[in-house]
Amino acid sequence: MNAVKKTMRLALSLFITMTGMFTSCVEDEQAPFSGGEDSGFYVQLPGYGSFIYGSEVLLKGNMLSEISKVYVEKANTGNSDGTSSANQSRIEARITNKTNNELTFVIPAGSATGEPMIYYERGGETHPLNVLPVSEPWVFLYEEERVIILSGEEPLADDKIYFQCLKYDEDTGNVTPVTGEWIESSFVYSEMYGWTVEMVCLGATYVRWVHRGEDILLSGVVNIEPRHCIRFPQADWYYQGDEVTLAGGLFEEGDTITLNGVPAEIVSIDTTDDALTFRIPENVTGYQSVNLCRYGVEYNLAEIVVYERL
Repeated sequence: MNAVKKTMRLALSLFITMTGMFTSCVEDEQAPFSGGEDSGFYVQLPGYGSFIYGSEVLLKGNMLSEISKVYVEKANTGNSDGTSSANQSRIEARITNKTNNELTFVIPAGSATGEPMIYYERGGETHPLNVLPVSEPWVFLYEEERVIILSGEEPLADDKIYFQCLKYDEDTGNVTPVTGEWIESSFVYSEMYGWTVEMVCLGATYVRWVHRGEDILLSGVVNIEPRHCIRFPQADWYYQGDEVTLAGGLFEEGDTITLNGVPAEIVSIDTTDDALTFRIPENVTGYQSVNLCRYGVEYNLAEIVVYERL
């Protein structure tokens, strides 16, 4: 596990270094005073730092209670005809606190990444403020440990993490959800480089993180190859009727095993020790493809040879 953590630190350090190349600080003096000295109103963004979806951003200034709404430049602002409009190019941010001198808002999921423009609404008019470095949370997969490392802000007590199992569609070549259900997992432990989350699916998986009320669908597909993590007993051969115990498959009630399509009897499933025991059917012999079925998706685990018991 120590070697895994060292690899995690190196990978995430490289990621942080790389993302630092295309994000920049927002200096206080760059944020415009959005009113003249006569009016007394002004608003400024933070002078440093970068943010992710779900981050809180603190505005400072004077007479900020007059701000009714805050907007962030929206991702994919183009219309089907290639044009865009002001309303379609912005997404409203949730204001969580507002006083005369401070206003806090949350970066909404769906905002543009990089350096999107921040806007505020005052007196029924919308004004641009300045750009702010924004990025998506980042996921790194440790296949051997069957966990993902989520980088970004530390999860809060009411944060949730969800997975959706996917299957490969041979007709379209795309991955599609197995069901409409999202399965909740849990945060295991945290370090300065990220937060570890237990996987609950095999194969291709979507990941969602609910952080400060923002429902964030992380881009990309996380994939755990079952052949890499599920372990068979060290046996040179198998016989009809043998009990075989598999380990490391995130096994759960309802999992089934087939050999060349023939269902095997499930003897036991131990979710505590992550083990599944099945009995080889009496009517199979020769080369067998062993498959695990979960949520209607079959995962190929191994090819074994089964001998007739004399």
